[in-house]
Amino acid sequence: METIIKGVKRLDSNTYADFDKQVEEALIGDYDRIVIDLADTQYISSICLRVLLKGFKKMRAKNGEFVLRNVQPTVLEVLEITGFAGGFIIE
Repeated sequence: METIIKGVKRLDSNTYADFDKQVEEALIGDYDRIVIDLADTQYISSICLRVLLKGFKKMRAKNGEFVLRNVQPTVLEVLEITGFAGGFIIE
């Protein structure tokens, strides 16, 4: 079963709490695939990168998939610079 979480325009300290809560709720759920749709996301801060990394690690531990979809160029650049791009499934 899959769930999709939509990213907002800026994933930063102002939107972190809501984003983290959505990911945590999905991780608790009975999903084998969590998709983070970043079509609208133009910026991601380090605190929200940690949310992605935490989600990825937890899903991998339960043999699930943590997918980033519709990654915008500015966000992809951050993922590449930080070395995170190689670890995620990016659609």
